[in-house]
Amino acid sequence: MASSKQMKMILLDDDRRYTNFALMAAEDIHEYAVMIKSSRIFARAKKLHMGTLNDMLVVSIREDKSIERGQLGLNAESCKFLGISAGDEVNIKVFVPPSKGLDLSLLRIEVDLRDGSSTHQPVLASDFVREFVKTFNKQIFTEFQSILLRYGGNSYHCTVADASLAVEKNSPAPKRGMLRKSTKLIVEVSSSMSEQINGAEIFKSIFRDGFDMKSLEQELISLNIGGMTSQIHDIIHLAFGSRMVSPANAKRLNLKHIKGMLLYGPPGSGKTLIARSICKLLNAKEPLIVRGPEITQELYGASERHIRALFDAAEKDEKQYGSKSDLHVIIFDEIDSIGKKRGAAAGSFQHDDKIVNQLLTMIDGTTELNNIFIIATTNRKDLLDEALLRDGRIELHIKIDYPDEQGRKQILDVCTRKWRQASLLDRDVDLQEIARRTIGYSGATLASLVTLSHSYANKELVDLDPMRLVKKNVKLTMNHFLRALEQSRVKLQESKQLR
Repeated sequence: MASSKQMKMILLDDDRRYTNFALMAAEDIHEYAVMIKSSRIFARAKKLHMGTLNDMLVVSIREDKSIERGQLGLNAESCKFLGISAGDEVNIKVFVPPSKGLDLSLLRIEVDLRDGSSTHQPVLASDFVREFVKTFNKQIFTEFQSILLRYGGNSYHCTVADASLAVEKNSPAPKRGMLRKSTKLIVEVSSSMSEQINGAEIFKSIFRDGFDMKSLEQELISLNIGGMTSQIHDIIHLAFGSRMVSPANAKRLNLKHIKGMLLYGPPGSGKTLIARSICKLLNAKEPLIVRGPEITQELYGASERHIRALFDAAEKDEKQYGSKSDLHVIIFDEIDSIGKKRGAAAGSFQHDDKIVNQLLTMIDGTTELNNIFIIATTNRKDLLDEALLRDGRIELHIKIDYPDEQGRKQILDVCTRKWRQASLLDRDVDLQEIARRTIGYSGATLASLVTLSHSYANKELVDLDPMRLVKKNVKLTMNHFLRALEQSRVKLQESKQLR
């Protein structure tokens, strides 16, 4: 076994970081000489200098006169991989090549443009590959390692997504190997980078093209959705956080995708609207929307077949496309209709138990699928079978309450936007005051309030002149809103008394 020693790490923050070499003093480097032979027949062995750092990363080493004895110069990417900082001690030992071969048959890298790049001049993927091999030939790459490449005036950040040896070996050691001119190099980019590196493979973003989380509120307003920005923001990060990182980083961090989410809360709080809105932001197949009562009303056997059919497309895509499959979303609206606690009653209710069993079977089957996401909504979480809500099933539970004052103001802004654009909203209308007076109102009730205000405005105009309505658009005033507010309060009080 090769002996190891401790060296003090020096951070390389100049042009030397782009070489991906570790740097040493002349007095130290001779200890790390190795003979590397190509897998090609009759190829001569070549003397290189290589070391293994902290039993994690293999680096090629060069002599550098600015590095003092006992020091090791590394770039920031290598430091991040090792989890060390400038001045830390790093354990290094001479790299011992495996007996079964070291050459990579395939190297797959995920590439992104670094912040601060001077130009955005597009390049061809084939040219990028040639430059990468030319720059890093005979260096050893480890799965999940990051490298910087400077090319065409830009700085690129590259992450090793896969490293496959020409001669595979069964070993728990990290996947790594030496880059050769014969190595097949595959460049993968996000959809936003596809024009920067023409011809590269594209890994799909979880979001549709053009969407940016920074503009979430404006995006929702364009969809006529108000008062839900913070809720949808949190839901997106909780439900899709593992899908928002690149495939290589998700694999490196061993991230498991959330398979299902339950939105629960009082009637009219916007659960179904949130479910549909999230789907409009995703780079996914058109969602399948299933109303629970529709399934329970089907004949014996038909309900189970209906549920099985919901998962067919996702299973087919997963088999055909694997990790490149589109995301399939199924929305179960009013899931309490098909997900009631089993064993609650006999007779006809045994049919409901069979539906729950079938649903559980299909959800459990998604453990092998990474291309499916379930959104369920209910007003009565307490009615649901606990097995549905366990980890690996519909595991993320988010309560959706009625909007606060700021949320109500946003909803009113959205509902009156077209009136405002058409100059049909009087200057005396104070939406903030209306929001203050509508505590406990749902988004649907606020939308109804605006509609009722318009009805009062129409009635007022007709009472003055029946013919005037067809000649002139009606203008909404604060008085119309106050009258509608009074009427809606009466309606809400009657509704509460009936519950």
